[in-house]
Amino acid sequence: MQLHKVSILLVISLLAFTAKSQKVIKASDIAKTQWMSGDMPKQSSQSYYFKIVTSSGSSLKEAQDNAFAALLIELGNAQGVKISSKSIHEIKTESDNSSYKEQETTQHSYSIERDGLKASFDKVDEYWELVQSDNSTTKYNLWVLYAVANNPEKYNFDKIKFTSEYKMSAVWRSALVPGWGQFYKKNKKKGIVILSSELVLVSGFFVADNLRASYNQKALDTKNITLRRSYIKNADTFKLVRNSVGIASVAVYVYNIVDVLTAKGAKHYASADTKRFQMYPDANKDYIGFACNFRF
Repeated sequence: MQLHKVSILLVISLLAFTAKSQKVIKASDIAKTQWMSGDMPKQSSQSYYFKIVTSSGSSLKEAQDNAFAALLIELGNAQGVKISSKSIHEIKTESDNSSYKEQETTQHSYSIERDGLKASFDKVDEYWELVQSDNSTTKYNLWVLYAVANNPEKYNFDKIKFTSEYKMSAVWRSALVPGWGQFYKKNKKKGIVILSSELVLVSGFFVADNLRASYNQKALDTKNITLRRSYIKNADTFKLVRNSVGIASVAVYVYNIVDVLTAKGAKHYASADTKRFQMYPDANKDYIGFACNFRF
């Protein structure tokens, strides 16, 4: 299992290195999915294994077809069978459910017995990026996660579900630290902007208030009427700055809460246990009571 994860990381690292000269102009999600870093979905059965296939194409459909073909060829090679392009085309034609929709709760199952190849697999998920190279040409880079049966005739695929909802787990984070919820939802750029803005504004509030207090004290200490008026004027100026910065700070904080409530987060595995707070009876020979469980 560890070797499998290392192989995945090496493939992704190599793709990242070769894509340095490419600019991502569009992606299927705001962040790469968990399985791309080796964090695979939980399995209830060991009758299958996960496999990542990468491909590219001038269109998304072409990239998807190339990924499907690459998987069939690799499975065929493992069984000592050469899969022809004609067979791949026929299998694709027979399987008219190859497109993936983010909110789907079912996967695309394939059971193939052709030209000596026996294989059963599910298309679990995919992530793609539309990239532009230095010469302005564009292409789709695609990563597809498949669940492949160890025994094509006896397997039990888990139905992996994904969601972009985070509910209160992101809200309470942003309530404590502005931008934290955005980071948690993998919207790092927005999180950086919100956090840095709030830090600058809060710092500015205290600096302006300290300067206001300092000029007020100077006005009280001096006996020079001209200096006193100047100090009072400066104190009033910094009071205005303090109030303005304070209002801006509150506005950023409110925006931070509204955004984390409404903005889409990165897709992640949907937990089977959706209840964050649970209360249930608990008893033994010494006591009878209730137990509580809160999941962060």
